Amino acid sequence: MSGPNTPGLNKPGLNGADSNSTDSNRADPGQVHDDSAPPRPSPQASKAVWRDWARLRRSLLPAPDSAAICKHLLAFLSEQRVSHVLAYHALPGEPDVSALAAHLHLYTTRAVFRPEVRLTLHDWHSANTVSRFGVRQPPRGTPEVDRSRIGAVLLPGLTFDIAGTRLGYGGGFYDRLLAGWDILSVGVTTHRALLPQTTLPREAHDRSTEYVATELGVHEIQRPL
Repeated sequence: MSGPNTPGLNKPGLNGADSNSTDSNRADPGQVHDDSAPPRPSPQASKAVWRDWARLRRSLLPAPDSAAICKHLLAFLSEQRVSHVLAYHALPGEPDVSALAAHLHLYTTRAVFRPEVRLTLHDWHSANTVSRFGVRQPPRGTPEVDRSRIGAVLLPGLTFDIAGTRLGYGGGFYDRLLAGWDILSVGVTTHRALLPQTTLPREAHDRSTEYVATELGVHEIQRPL
């Protein structure tokens, strides 16, 4: 979705500047401007190194403007005619999308480890326990829902880049969930956490998101020709 207030990622920069501008005073949404900001790893660094960097960097960022992000998500999902959405219960530092439950039918996940590692899908309001990772989730035995009900997936992450690459927490749960599933996917982050270059490490099983939602709007990922 790209409109007057939600520039595409291959159009004017995320701060309203020409993406080819060399003005060093322009704010870089992928860098915290503070003496304590950690230097960005090289594109060749491992995911473990990137995760350590992203956790530290996120701790230095202002709290997400979750209300603004939810407003853009609601407008976008309405435009897409999607009312059944797989969402997530936010960890500290992540945008909180729970306000969408007042307008949409939300679903949530539970992490399962046996007999295989996977995410099961459940009604949003069934999440009344806390997982080993500190995430709210439904208790064991909660009825599952079929994924055919769901029209879009909102993805959390430590950080994203402008190619739609998501850096998760290392469990591979969402990669397994999305494998072979033709579903509208939206990464959710803050505009200051969205890396302005294609820098995050990728593996063959990693699936890029189709859109990224921030306080500035919902931006469609522009694929290379």
